[in-house]
Amino acid sequence: MYERRPGVWTLRVYVGRDAGGRPVQVSRTLRGPKREAETALAKYVAELSEAKPAQDGLGASVGQLLDEWVQVGKQRGWTPYTEHRYRNYVEGRIRPVLGGVKLTKFGPENCDHFYAALLAEGLSPTTVRHVHAILASACELAVDWGWLQRNPVKRAHPPSRARPETRAPSAEEITRIVDAAQQLDPMKAVLLVVAAMTGARRGELCALKWSDVDWERRTLTIARSLTITPDVTIEGTTKTKKSRTISLGAMGVEQLRTHRERCSDLARSGGIELLNDAYIFSTSLDGLVPVKPDSLTQFHVRLMAKLGMDYRFHELRHFMATSMAASGVGIRTIAGRLGHADPALTLRTYAHWLETADREAADAVESVLGSAMSS
Repeated sequence: MYERRPGVWTLRVYVGRDAGGRPVQVSRTLRGPKREAETALAKYVAELSEAKPAQDGLGASVGQLLDEWVQVGKQRGWTPYTEHRYRNYVEGRIRPVLGGVKLTKFGPENCDHFYAALLAEGLSPTTVRHVHAILASACELAVDWGWLQRNPVKRAHPPSRARPETRAPSAEEITRIVDAAQQLDPMKAVLLVVAAMTGARRGELCALKWSDVDWERRTLTIARSLTITPDVTIEGTTKTKKSRTISLGAMGVEQLRTHRERCSDLARSGGIELLNDAYIFSTSLDGLVPVKPDSLTQFHVRLMAKLGMDYRFHELRHFMATSMAASGVGIRTIAGRLGHADPALTLRTYAHWLETADREAADAVESVLGSAMSS
């Protein structure tokens, strides 16, 4: 620390040597009395101590670290969809603001200011928490490699997780939605019925094949999911990487039978035989081209606009879960049907509906007991 002129101090810290063995120092200017300069220097040293004083990570920026993090993620088995999703966050949000910041100067205050700016742009707390998770994971890699002594992102303050109360359309609204869909696209109308009755995710529905239907046992096996990136369509495992077999009601079986007959007729009209491994919801006569998840979402958005509703496609899944909860179905059964790896997730997601079902059950018990005691 030295005084360049009265009240103006230069704070300089040695941080290691570069690739050529030359010593590297970083400096900062401060205006104020000597005591403030001494305090600032101590903080500056502590801040820089988080960066390894060795040539491996010396001089690396946040952007360079993120590039390394993506490469490691690919080596660890990221799917193309996962890579595409993370790259979108990195290139679209993080790099333009933080990419040029050196790791030696990257601290929790950078993150907090960045999160505040993202929220001010209108991004949701959930999206900002995704950004926070990426930065935290990348800096954890830097710690593993010795580029950082500690993870500065762990001391940042992302927004609280927003957990709005789960919404679900009513049975009457589902009927309106399906009827309107029938006028626009009969195939997608059947898909909406299956979505509401099974609770399957969007990608899982698009990946269903006729071989997944057991007509005799009246079951549907959900074994895979479809994801789309700009470069490729991927048929992979479900979100939990496990298949599940769920029962179909009489109406669900009838809807699928009618749809199968319609698909077979269309295939025969083109001189094609519909094979058993064809997709249930397909845009081609032979059933080999599945409906894409994004096109399904776009269809649903147009449908909601036509009906003056604002339900998301995912809320058809909530309809199935909340209907079962209201009927007194056990939480493990609901979780299994939804494909939740942990029933605790189901409890958290549908806590409000489960409390309502519990109150109704208590009222029913008291009614029976009250009748017995009064007689």
